[in-house]
Amino acid sequence: MRTADKVTIRPNTAVRIFYQVSSYQPGQIGASKQWQQFTSSVGDKTLDVFWTDWQGSFGSQQLQAMSMGVTDLCTVRMDYHPDLYRLLRTKEVLFIKDAAEDAIADGVPVRNHPDVYAAFGAVDDIRSMRRVMEFKVRRWEAK
Repeated sequence: MRTADKVTIRPNTAVRIFYQVSSYQPGQIGASKQWQQFTSSVGDKTLDVFWTDWQGSFGSQQLQAMSMGVTDLCTVRMDYHPDLYRLLRTKEVLFIKDAAEDAIADGVPVRNHPDVYAAFGAVDDIRSMRRVMEFKVRRWEAK
């Protein structure tokens, strides 16, 4: 358990993180979209799995989410990472709960897989201290 000025993180869930990248190919119509895995370098190691404090929603929060058509809403807290914080503010970001290997096929997250979640709403740098960030995620489902 870590604290950041009384903000407690109890890491209980490993996640893999993917974000969408658009690229234009000359001679083609429109931009192509691809998923890229988020990684972080720490010393001579590259991390591709991150630990989070993952909490499901319930009560009035869950009822409000259901009224918006969201069936599975969770709150995620994790250590602040400036690059991930920027991605959460500017790109579509997906989280693979429990770092489930079967939720990724050919390097791409599998839509409608029960362990694939999309960022939902804004990210919060708690108390603007750049230590802990919090955001909501919802199941990534096809409509």
